[in-house]
Amino acid sequence: MVEIKLSEKSKYKLLSHLCSSRKKQGKVIFLQDIYAFFPELRNTYIPDGLSLPQRIQNGLETFVKDLKSKLLQFTQ
Repeated sequence: MVEIKLSEKSKYKLLSHLCSSRKKQGKVIFLQDIYAFFPELRNTYIPDGLSLPQRIQNGLETFVKDLKSKLLQFTQ
């Protein structure tokens, strides 16, 4: 339901906040966290349990936009 109710901007803000919170707790972000906000990215078939490297966590919005772009290329 998150994906239906929130704007893209809000999703990125919440995802960034989640990432910051996880960093403070010494935890990582997984693809399943991104899929909660952007379920269409499940079609990339990247496993849910894959953790994101720190360098990607620092640029989550860019990473998500790149995944969306690649997914669009494959589906056309």
